[in-house]
Amino acid sequence: MKWKRSAGIVVLVILIWGLTGPHFMISLDKRTYSVGEEAELTIRNVGLTPIYFG
Repeated sequence: MKWKRSAGIVVLVILIWGLTGPHFMISLDKRTYSVGEEAELTIRNVGLTPIYFG
């Protein structure tokens, strides 16, 4: 019975987290850059809803 309650809590947390809006991570490929280097920006969707940018 204890696992049913734990599973229910996990499902509830996932639903609440997914329904509270888009969740995304933005990162660069390096911490520092030299003059003339191009930065690579990565946007990763880690949520359940689509994200849009432009």
